[in-house]
Amino acid sequence: NYYKELLHRIRHNLAPDFAQVLRPYKLYFDDADYSFNEDDIKNALEAGKNVIETLNSIGKENDSKVCAVNLYEEVHKVFSDNDTFTIHWGKNIPQNAYIAFNQSFRTDVLNNIRSNILVHAFGSYADNIVPKSNRIVFIDIIENNDYWVLNILNNGAEFPCSINPSDVFKLGTNYGTHRSSGTGMHYIQSAINNFGGSVEFIPLQNSFYKVQYLIKLKKYTSL
Repeated sequence: NYYKELLHRIRHNLAPDFAQVLRPYKLYFDDADYSFNEDDIKNALEAGKNVIETLNSIGKENDSKVCAVNLYEEVHKVFSDNDTFTIHWGKNIPQNAYIAFNQSFRTDVLNNIRSNILVHAFGSYADNIVPKSNRIVFIDIIENNDYWVLNILNNGAEFPCSINPSDVFKLGTNYGTHRSSGTGMHYIQSAINNFGGSVEFIPLQNSFYKVQYLIKLKKYTSL
């Protein structure tokens, strides 16, 4: 079961970045009029870095060594560099919010959330729902006793009412036109639970934002 799950994880985490790395070359060979541009190369290089980061973390997801992770810096690295949606940041976000986690926070949590938003909220089937110029992801970080709470919302496609929101954390659950592997949310929850946190996936109705990720992460306290 461990190796089966590991293969699911490798496929889920690597496939989007591999596709991004190969995109400019595919366009070059498929379209005789295509010429490389700065954005394509920049995105391919960034995806290449993600591939290396993911490969380095494979097999280390159960590493219980806790370190101080700067929540704002990690979120900013993952979400800010994109041309698919606009980021709206909350007011007075603390830039020194340290959580108790390990190196898997970016690969197993943030990258997976970003991937879910790109595929399910703003994927190709959502083009007619939210024009690219109006796609917004709202991000806020607030303090709550012994936790930092990461709040991520998007105004993309609505979550299907036929699926129980809690089922998205079950390995193999998938939804939407893309019918993806159904592993991302499972790894998000597993990684967060391993370090004493929690995550909620909340579909929103009659609201500008359609989906909310509410994530409680334990504060890092030096021993």
